[in-house]
Amino acid sequence: MTRTPPTPDALAGHGGHGGPGGPGGPDGPDRSQAIVSLRSASFGYSEHVVVSGVTLEVHAGEVVAILGPNGSGKSTLVKGLLGLNDHLGGEVALFGTPIDHFRDHARLGYVPQRHTLSASVRATASEIVAIGRLPHQGWLGRANQEDRRIIAESLGVVGLDDRADVDVNTLSGGQQRRVLIARALAAQPEVLIMDEPTAGVDLASQEVLSQVLGKLARRGATMLIVTHELQAVRDVLTRIVQLNGGRVTFDGSPARYAQLQGVPANGHNGHHHDDDDVQVQSTSQAGPFDHLNQSAGGRGA
Repeated sequence: MTRTPPTPDALAGHGGHGGPGGPGGPDGPDRSQAIVSLRSASFGYSEHVVVSGVTLEVHAGEVVAILGPNGSGKSTLVKGLLGLNDHLGGEVALFGTPIDHFRDHARLGYVPQRHTLSASVRATASEIVAIGRLPHQGWLGRANQEDRRIIAESLGVVGLDDRADVDVNTLSGGQQRRVLIARALAAQPEVLIMDEPTAGVDLASQEVLSQVLGKLARRGATMLIVTHELQAVRDVLTRIVQLNGGRVTFDGSPARYAQLQGVPANGHNGHHHDDDDVQVQSTSQAGPFDHLNQSAGGRGA
């Protein structure tokens, strides 16, 4: 059966295919459907295992931070879900389909670990975002009225609708990161996977990016966010997964994570999971969303 992709407004909870609550109908996302399911999963490169023994599920509407030190396997894990490295063991399913048989990659939106767009890129913000529409276009790749509407909506979601015709090389680093998020939204994915979205930008830009992520989270968007900078995203999270040495060492609520770290759990909003979903696993190693019609604040960041 052909999938009808959610519009940016649907992902944002403003009607569209998913209804007022986002995908899954008027009452919100269908949280019974595991978008990501891993059972003792391992990923790496050729025969070199980087991440091993990972068991977890991510359901619709969750906003999950993947934490860990450099070299812990965070990026390897999400790239494994995207098919960008090797699945070396265990079971992995996306939307209920074993990863080896999964072909509908447009359902996964990806914002890669890049601080800015290349200085050699000569294109407007709209032209960059238009790349996200390619999976939905024919062989000729010609944009139609619907494509142009979704491109404009996606830029609006990230607060850059007034920069649509501006050369991306003239935008700040934070604005360029938002252009890349808009490009992912334009593909109309059902889950956003972001690798260090707030890295390499100043604190003011991090705040604006945090507002964008918060807007998506309030509309029921499902997100996996690899990050070193928990402070920048903590208010939008429903869950934290920590890796160390290629293994999961924590999986639970932000409040429980803060408690174990000895940090007061201030600033969290009311949609976090209860503490009884915590799992602490031992390890031998140390330690678009039609969307959002409201524009993001701080357009200059």
